[in-house]
Amino acid sequence: FDRLVGIAAQFDDKDTNGHLYTMVEATSDGWWYSAPLNTNTSVVMLMTDGDLAVKKHMHELDIWLQALMETDLTAAHFKGRKIKCGTSTFSAVSQRVIKSSSDERPWLNVGDAALSVDPVSGSGVIRALTTAKEAASCAIATLRADNSLLSVYEENRNTECHKYLKELGAYYRLERRWPHAVFWKRRRAILQNYLQE
Repeated sequence: FDRLVGIAAQFDDKDTNGHLYTMVEATSDGWWYSAPLNTNTSVVMLMTDGDLAVKKHMHELDIWLQALMETDLTAAHFKGRKIKCGTSTFSAVSQRVIKSSSDERPWLNVGDAALSVDPVSGSGVIRALTTAKEAASCAIATLRADNSLLSVYEENRNTECHKYLKELGAYYRLERRWPHAVFWKRRRAILQNYLQE
């Protein structure tokens, strides 16, 4: 559904006990995510589209740091802190893997393999646990030679995906400061269909 990537670095952060929270801050190129990893380290990640990151060389540490310093809250927290590790780029695309209707083999996808979601939704772990529970029941039935739950499972994933896209569209529509920025225009264009219902 998108081209989202996360470009991350780790910082020395001795006060993680004083701020055990996740921070999200929007910018014209996407949004920044930061959170403690352990008692001495925090991760800071720019979430943007892969092609935009390549075009602006965001994977290069000095350019990434310059973009970080253009934020408000995130820059204020990490200014002057030492980088422990950076930068690494990770795929964060939202996608739904759909089983072909011609594939009659008894298999199913669970968690991100069924539907990987934008981290801004904050729902990836919950979705993984929910699908795992449903998949376990489906697998037990299939092992007992009852494949009827496989199609129900797929229908439930399709419903979940549709609902997720509507929710994601609602999240992204809240940000209106950069109506002409490519990152934000793309989210409105892709998700517009799901908000009309």
